[in-house]
Amino acid sequence: MSYLDRLERWQASRRGLMRKAAQAVGLVGLAALHAALSGCDLEEEAPAAPPAAPEPAPAVERGGAAVEGTVARAEEAAQLYVCGVCGHVYDPAVGDPDRGIEPGTPFADLPDDWRCPRCSSPKARFSPQS
Repeated sequence: MSYLDRLERWQASRRGLMRKAAQAVGLVGLAALHAALSGCDLEEEAPAAPPAAPEPAPAVERGGAAVEGTVARAEEAAQLYVCGVCGHVYDPAVGDPDRGIEPGTPFADLPDDWRCPRCSSPKARFSPQS
């Protein structure tokens, strides 16, 4: 196989890989632009339809009031809190296993007598990390 034949096969393989990668992330138009700028002859394919947006969680009735199962609760559960005395960061994803606080416990659900593991400051000395 000659050098030119190998070069042509390599370029064709490269175009195919680029097309597959672009399709995987929905960038067929970008792949076509690159092909046009680089001199490749990439045939234009119809872009795949974007995935449908997820449905919001349905409202749940609790005590007569509708409570939305929304992103707000998830954001609250993931909010980091910083000790104003020593700078310790409480991460709900980690919890405080040394004091029996399970991973996934939001700051608001910590017991009132919970204290900073580093400097023993009360829960009131913590503030949300911005």
